[in-house]
Amino acid sequence: MSAYAGANYGPWNLRSGAAFAWSSISTERSINFPGLVEQARTNYGADEVQLFGEIGYGSSIGPVAAEPFGGVAWVHTRTGSFRETGGIGASTGRPATAT
Repeated sequence: MSAYAGANYGPWNLRSGAAFAWSSISTERSINFPGLVEQARTNYGADEVQLFGEIGYGSSIGPVAAEPFGGVAWVHTRTGSFRETGGIGASTGRPATAT
């Protein structure tokens, strides 16, 4: 899901946007070494939010148009905890965030 907005004030151009994404993650791995053969599985979720803004100044010289601009963005990602099934080689993980 996302949203975008833009406006012009003479040669000045403003743009901003927001996006949200969510994921359902399923993993499966094989654990194989002498004396142990297992299949570990898990399911967990993750989501991400992104916000951004830009400002630019449009100009032209003859047939050439240019717009120098500057922008900033913020991104935040979060994953849920998980607990694998599949035997003694199964793993667990805590929730994590990154900004």
